[in-house]
Amino acid sequence: MITNLPTPKGINTLTNSEILLGTPVPPLDKLKIVDEDTYEDMILEWLTFFEGKYEKLLRFGGSGDKGIDILAYTNYAKGSCEYYQCKHYKVALTPSHIYLEVGKLIYYTYTNQYNIPTKYFFVSPQGIGRALHDLIINPSDLRNNLKKEWDKKCRKEITKKVDIILDKNLIKYIDSFDFTIIDHIEPIKFIEQYKHTSYYSYRFGGGLQKPRKPISTPNNINKHEIPYVKNIFDAYTSKLKRAISSEQDFENEIRIKNHFLRQRNNFYHAESLEQFSRDNLPLGNTAFSDLKNEIHEQIIEVCESDKYNDGVEKMDEAIIMAKNGNYNSNPLSGELKSQDKSGICHHLSNENRVKWT
Repeated sequence: MITNLPTPKGINTLTNSEILLGTPVPPLDKLKIVDEDTYEDMILEWLTFFEGKYEKLLRFGGSGDKGIDILAYTNYAKGSCEYYQCKHYKVALTPSHIYLEVGKLIYYTYTNQYNIPTKYFFVSPQGIGRALHDLIINPSDLRNNLKKEWDKKCRKEITKKVDIILDKNLIKYIDSFDFTIIDHIEPIKFIEQYKHTSYYSYRFGGGLQKPRKPISTPNNINKHEIPYVKNIFDAYTSKLKRAISSEQDFENEIRIKNHFLRQRNNFYHAESLEQFSRDNLPLGNTAFSDLKNEIHEQIIEVCESDKYNDGVEKMDEAIIMAKNGNYNSNPLSGELKSQDKSGICHHLSNENRVKWT
């Protein structure tokens, strides 16, 4: 029998999420265990952080990439661009890891197979070691070491078709080349900037990162509001027993006037949730539409019932049902407010999926 087992550190402070999911993996550690293809996908996703900086992003990778994994155009018409070289190793990058890539940069720009970039970045989940850091911050040392290592690292490796001999013309080109364009991206900097993309929660968890932007309700009814507003006016018509086709038709009815203002405010509150979803979740996510479908299921029996005296009574009951619903399985549940649930009822009405009369 085994006795006197040591107590694991923190065993008495487990949270419910840790019991269900295990101890969270810190983002820097998680970055180190993603596979090579996923890492290149994440670099592309990270570049969306620089909104407005890049006009076009192209991903190459694989054999024949000529030392460029991702080409980021700052001015596509003029060919101005930055290059990103992804090095997915289990250790921090060393000088020996990058001589071939720098050699490709030299050779393919020397032969005019592509333009000299304004910047050339190495990105690696493990970062770079001290020796490579010292070379990058001392461009003349990088230049001299590349020439020393050329025959060993570059001559036969840049292309399998021919040997790239370090002749006097190539040496002259290397000596004139601006090595200050070569840089690297630290993993911690990558993570901090990646947090501001819509992909962070998908890759790392930890909740939705971007704050919600408020949307104010305009004084005038916009064109895209007309369907749900008409449905509300029809509900008011059924309650007041007179035709309602504009706000002026109930300007002396304070309760109706306030009721209508709440509905519009809630509609725009739900629009801010839809924008929040676009800001925080990956392109193509269906969280908001899924939420609309859930609320539709919650209220549809009320909407199709004939037991209500008028459309306002039916509308209000449907909104109460929506507010009482449980939507915890939806990724937006943590941000979901009472006004959103009410507003989504009007989004459904705006799509003519529900009516109040």
